[in-house]
Amino acid sequence: MTDILLCGKSTDQSIVRALLPALARYGGVRYVHPDLLRKIGEDEPRFLVCDCERIPKVEGNSGILFFKNSFDSDSPISIPDGFLCAFEPQNQRAAALLRAAGAAAVTCGMCAKDTLSISSLDYAPQRLASNEALQRWMAT
Repeated sequence: MTDILLCGKSTDQSIVRALLPALARYGGVRYVHPDLLRKIGEDEPRFLVCDCERIPKVEGNSGILFFKNSFDSDSPISIPDGFLCAFEPQNQRAAALLRAAGAAAVTCGMCAKDTLSISSLDYAPQRLASNEALQRWMAT
C-alpha cells in the first residue's frame, strides 16, 4: 500500500477532490480525515491517503508527503525516511521549510515549470477525470 500524507488544513479539499477519484482508478483508496474514514473503490485499498494538519510521526513506512497551500507552520520540519515531498508552487512556506530540512521536493501545478502537472480537470457527475504529466522545464 502506498501512503500519501496531505499536510494542511482539513477544510482545504481542493487536492483531495482531484486525487481520490484519480487514485481509485488504479486500486482502492482508504481516506482518513479528522472527521471521516472512507473507502473508495471496490478493490482492496492500494493507497492510504491521510489528511493531517501537521506532519505526523511516521515509523517504518515510505510514501508521499504533499504540502497543501493551507499548510501553516513556521516550525522546523523533519521528513520521514523514505518519503517523497511535493507541494504547490505558490506554497513558499513549504518550499522554505523543505529547503531548511535539506529535503528534495517536486512542485505540482498547472505551469510549464512544475515537475508534476495536473490539468484539464473534468468534474462530470459521478466521476473526475484529469490529464497528468511528469515534466521538466528546460531553456532552449
